[in-house]
Amino acid sequence: MSEEHDNRGQPVKRRGRPRQDIGTAALNEERPFVSSLARGLSILRAFRAEDKVLGTQALAERTGLHKTTVSRLLGTLTKLGYLRYMPEYGKYAVSNEVLTLGYAAIGRFGFGELVRSHMDQLAANGDCVVALSVRDGAEMMFVELVRRPTAVALNLNVGSRIPLAESAPGRAHLFALPEDEREAAFTLLKGVHGASWEREKASA
Repeated sequence: MSEEHDNRGQPVKRRGRPRQDIGTAALNEERPFVSSLARGLSILRAFRAEDKVLGTQALAERTGLHKTTVSRLLGTLTKLGYLRYMPEYGKYAVSNEVLTLGYAAIGRFGFGELVRSHMDQLAANGDCVVALSVRDGAEMMFVELVRRPTAVALNLNVGSRIPLAESAPGRAHLFALPEDEREAAFTLLKGVHGASWEREKASA
C-alpha cells in the first residue's frame, strides 16, 4: 500500500482510531475468563424445573460457592430482575426475565417450527410421551415435550434435566458426537461421577 505525502514530501499522519484487526487471529484469540460472571450464571443454572423456590443454603450446596458469595450474587441477580425474592418463604424464585433468554435460544434453533408437528404425530401414533432435549453440561435438558392424555405420565416438563450418561437421550447424544468432543464429554463426566465413572463409561 502506498503512503500519502504532503506538499513537502513528508508522510501524512492520519488521526483517529487505529484500524481494528478482525482477522482469524483476532477471532481465535483467547478471551479472559470472568469468574464473577461464571459464579452468577452458576446460580441461575442451579434452579431446576421442579424447583419453586431455593434458599441460600441450597444454592451454596448445588454450586459449591460460599454462602456469603451466594448471598451477594442473589442480591445482584434480583436487582437485575433474573430472580425474585419471595418473602413468604425467605427464598428466591426464577423470574420471567430468565424466560426471555430461553425463548431466544429456542427461537435461534427454530425448534418449535422444525419438530413440533413431527413430535405431535409420533405421540399420536405411539400414544406416548415425545421429548426433545439438548445437552446442558453433564445433563440433558428438555426443550420441547408432547404428552398424550392416555400415555403413561412422566414427572418431567420443559426445563427438566436428566443425567447425560444415565439416560437414553444422553447416550444417544454421546454416540453422535465427533470423537474429540466425545472424549471431552467423558472427561467432564469423569469429574462428575468420580471413581464410578469407568463403570458408567463401560455401559454408556
